[in-house]
Amino acid sequence: MSTKPETASDLTGATPEGPSDAAASERDTLTERAISAPSSPSSEQERAPEAALPAEETFDTVFGLGADAAELGADVMAVGRTYLATAAQFVQAEIDDLTEALSGGSAACDQYVHERPWSAAAAAGAVGFVLGLVLSKAFVRRR
Repeated sequence: MSTKPETASDLTGATPEGPSDAAASERDTLTERAISAPSSPSSEQERAPEAALPAEETFDTVFGLGADAAELGADVMAVGRTYLATAAQFVQAEIDDLTEALSGGSAACDQYVHERPWSAAAAAGAVGFVLGLVLSKAFVRRR
């Protein structure tokens, strides 16, 4: 005779006809415990301190994560402010450079026109003539 169970019925105690009496009584006992456990005030009172500890730990963990997230958010905002301040300084420097270049260009143009008024008038007339040709061809083609 072997000491190891050979079939599933040997493990569960069930026979081809149905479960054995021992398995049935064990099942009934477990069912009664499951039904009576939630309604028993003593078992709820015994579980309350155990349940409170994980809830407190969970609250502390969530609160700690919230504080970490707030600190991280503040760090990100500080980096963002620094980046934006640097970008604003760069843009302002570029605007200043462009303004200086345009004012220098307009001063040079003004000086050229005062020194050579007929050359400037001829250049303006040539540019106007070419633009007139281009625009008239564009409008004629649309019709």
